[in-house]
Amino acid sequence: MALNKDVKVALLTFLSVILFIVAYLFMKGTLLQSGNPKYCAIFQNVDKVKKSDHVYLSGVVVGTVDKIEFTDLAHPKDVRVIFTADKELKIPKDSKIQITSTSIMGNMGLVLHLGNSNEVIREMETIMGLPENGILQSLSSEIGPLAKSSDSLLHNVNSLFDRGQKENVYITVDQMNATLATINITLANMNRMIENNQKPIHQTMVNFERISTSLAKKQDDINATISNIRELTGKANQSDITGMMQNLNKSVNEMNILLSDINQGQGSMGKLMKDPLLYNNLNTTVQNANELMIDFKANPRRYVGFSIFGAKK
Repeated sequence: MALNKDVKVALLTFLSVILFIVAYLFMKGTLLQSGNPKYCAIFQNVDKVKKSDHVYLSGVVVGTVDKIEFTDLAHPKDVRVIFTADKELKIPKDSKIQITSTSIMGNMGLVLHLGNSNEVIREMETIMGLPENGILQSLSSEIGPLAKSSDSLLHNVNSLFDRGQKENVYITVDQMNATLATINITLANMNRMIENNQKPIHQTMVNFERISTSLAKKQDDINATISNIRELTGKANQSDITGMMQNLNKSVNEMNILLSDINQGQGSMGKLMKDPLLYNNLNTTVQNANELMIDFKANPRRYVGFSIFGAKK
């Protein structure tokens, strides 16, 4: 029997819808998980967990979230999450399930932590739910102690630098600034002095270079002089050093005797040094001689008078 055109179109549309539903269920995972057992978990907050999110065991997908609902809609406090798990998976009764963030973009999922009990949980029995332990919570748990340590450090620093110590720090900084300013002034003066004496310094260097050149040219003469000095020193070493030292000692002893006589007031020099009367008389004589010379220069005719016709009386 031949089908008309409208029936063909309707049949094709129906098959397309069926195929779309099958494909959708396959992509969502519900078709593959339709024969797997279901379990429950109670949470106070499921955050952003939604239907069809994955259930993980050691990083491997073992099930999906099937349904999310309140345990008592009249008193919405706890949330029941129904999820499927692989039918080959045996879940101990003391197992736990935890909400976790699977990516930094905010995707969520459930992580199954198997227990050690020998008894296996049955279908639609409840597994203990744990609070969320996502990436942000992990970061918070790591950053939290660090933030507390940083806050404690800042508090200690603030307590260390109290008002009096801050003033001392300010005073120290001002003193350092004044010292640096003095150093800058000193360096400027040194630069100015070098600039002003640049020509003499240059001339000194030129003279030093000339002296060095002259010394280099006179190297042979210098070597000859050094040789002569060595020869003279050698001859002196060979001379009668003992006799020379005896003569020197004799001269020193005679000088000591002379000085001892002077100190004791013996001899003319000793009397002059030790006898006050002789010293005063000598000083008076010298003073009178000075006065006589002065008067002689002022009135020479008083002492010397002569005339062609005879001196006046």
